[in-house]
Amino acid sequence: MPAQDELEDKLVAADVMFATVGGVVWGLASLKMSASLSAPNNAQAALGLAAIFGVSLAWPKLRPTSYRRWRVPALVAVRLLLILMPINFSTEVFDAMAAQLASGKLSWLTNMSPFLMGTHITQLVLVSLGWRLPIRVHIPLQAFKVAVLARFAVDAHCDSQLMRSPEAVAVVKAIHNSMNLVAECFLPAGSLAGPRGQRAQAVAMLLFCWVLLGWVLPTLLLLWPQHCAQPCPADGRGAGGSSGEGSGSLRQPGLLGGAAAALGAAIDGVEAALRSLLPALPLPPALGQAPGEAALTRSARLPLALRWMAALAGTWVACCAAVPLVH
Repeated sequence: MPAQDELEDKLVAADVMFATVGGVVWGLASLKMSASLSAPNNAQAALGLAAIFGVSLAWPKLRPTSYRRWRVPALVAVRLLLILMPINFSTEVFDAMAAQLASGKLSWLTNMSPFLMGTHITQLVLVSLGWRLPIRVHIPLQAFKVAVLARFAVDAHCDSQLMRSPEAVAVVKAIHNSMNLVAECFLPAGSLAGPRGQRAQAVAMLLFCWVLLGWVLPTLLLLWPQHCAQPCPADGRGAGGSSGEGSGSLRQPGLLGGAAAALGAAIDGVEAALRSLLPALPLPPALGQAPGEAALTRSARLPLALRWMAALAGTWVACCAAVPLVH
């Protein structure tokens, strides 16, 4: 189909562009930190660079037909490799990323870049948007990546000089107090789940950032174009159905089919919940409809804000409750 071929051409071109830019940034950052890293960590950085250039740059250039056929599993494999390498769980690497920390009242703003890079939030967001996958693949893959970080990277991050700096401690405390206040507005017992101690609060903040910025944010950005293409009524209900393949595409006979169907239903449920956090768009005015009748989305602003507040509160309480499991 011409339309499908055109879409695949755009995706492949985007893959090549992202691999070029991302590979250069990866290489420059690795070169800058190489003197501070051990030989194994430098080798892993080189492996990551080779995977980026080899899979998403050389392959589509040399074997475009083969790359189109295997694009999704190949990108899944690269994204998993980049997050599963032990270099992602090394305090040595985090300290090298934030070798020179700023101090002072606005230091949190200056240190934002090394924080986002060191905590993998930059990688989680940019890789999701640069190597776009079907939403039914992206949602569980991104959740798995966040779970890997929560299981293996928490202690290494908390031991880094960035997270132990007085400025970071103050920011963690401010986020903890603010989110506890939000949680108490919706869940009166939410504050009881708040972690005690500076390190436990830092763990809760890391989990919260990974879930919110590393999983929810890129997923919403991927859903947004399709959300705009399928306007929904102003009452906030989604356009219905799952973006990408329908749940029937996962149906297979027997026990495997049941597991696949359950996984598909879970993914659809997560997608529907995330879609509810997107603003409702007005339907095109019908013939003879008054102009003002198509702009009813203003009445949905308050419910949308309440849904976001409830989602933030629930996410924060869940992250606080998970602290003993990962720390």
